[in-house]
Formats: sequence, C-alpha cells, structure tokens
Amino acid sequence: MTRPAPSGRPPLAAVPGLDAIAETPELARALPKHVRADLGFRAVRVLAALQIADAEPVPATADELLDVSEAAKLLGLGTTQLLRRIQKSAR
Repeated sequence: MTRPAPSGRPPLAAVPGLDAIAETPELARALPKHVRADLGFRAVRVLAALQIADAEPVPATADELLDVSEAAKLLGLGTTQLLRRIQKSAR
C-alpha cells in the first residue's frame, strides 16, 4: 500500500508491521536502517508492557530498609549495575 505523495516526491512505501515481520523475517532486510531501529524500539516497548502486565503486585507493607543486594534482586539487576545507576543519578 502506498500513500499519495506531495507533488514532486515519490510515494511513501508501506512499512510492514511487527506481526508481518514476525511471520516473514526476511521483510526486515529490505527496510532502511532507521525504520528497523524504530520497529526495534517498538518491539522493546511491547515486551516491556507484556512483562509489566505479568508482574505480580508487591503487597503493601510497612516501610523497611533494604540492603543493596536485596534492592538489586527486587529490581532484577545485579548489585554492581544498581550501584552504577545510583552513582550516575547522584551526579
């Protein structure tokens, strides 16, 4: 499917969606790099949304302090990763 183009410009080509690329992966090779990057970011957002939807809610409890290893485990990070993020945010 193509869209009518403004005068003097070639028509815009339709970009296959994530479903089409999942069914026929070779479609991705024909896409420009910036389109592949955009579709990749969209796929990551979809994965994040699915993971969030599957996450179990944490029951409300009284505030408690966690040590770094406990916090990292809750966040799904390594201890070193968490410490680096804390240092970056403190700058």
